Amino acid sequence: MIIMRTLLNLGVILFCFMALLGACTEDDYHFPSAVQDFFVAYTASDSTISTIETDDGKRFAVLENESDYTGTPDSAYRCLGYFELKGSGVHLYTAKDVVSSKPRVLPHPDSLRTDPVQVVSIWKTPHYLNMRLALLHGDKKHHFGFVQDSISQSTPDGPADIWISLYHDASADMQAFTDYVYASLPLASYQEAYPQHTVHFCVNTYEEGPVLYEFYYNQ
Repeated sequence: MIIMRTLLNLGVILFCFMALLGACTEDDYHFPSAVQDFFVAYTASDSTISTIETDDGKRFAVLENESDYTGTPDSAYRCLGYFELKGSGVHLYTAKDVVSSKPRVLPHPDSLRTDPVQVVSIWKTPHYLNMRLALLHGDKKHHFGFVQDSISQSTPDGPADIWISLYHDASADMQAFTDYVYASLPLASYQEAYPQHTVHFCVNTYEEGPVLYEFYYNQ
């Protein structure tokens, strides 16, 4: 009886350990002395990342690169990853693409898809609006983007109101598992045209329906 109870306890411990191990993802793992953040990645002629630019406008050469990220040679990509400062450069551990397309105007308003997500966090940086979204999904591919709904301005030189929606087409997927999506709304083109503007960003959420976030920019 004692042996059976001991084996049962060991089985429970092993099961809990395996469940905990399975729950760990790249988002949960923290590299020593590294930070996780958004950045613009610049690729070299060999398609690997040679330089990154952080959201405060600082550029760093990639001195050590452990990421497996590759792209088109001599191009720029919006990424999220772990990196560690090493003097005038960085040690890059990981890098992955995030949703960061320029907002587009849909030819037909009824083509806007706003399947729900959960906004875990949302914050602004000088040229972007960054967000972490929780997504319920099954085995189908989801499509994300940004849609420019309208722009209004009371005077030619006055502040502008820019209305943007999160585009999300869930492809009629089942809501079985939770995952996270990182997105970064690029605002540089708006800032050139409208030095002072308010971004009204609409997201359809699971619990509250459409939620409006407002961020003021003054360049």
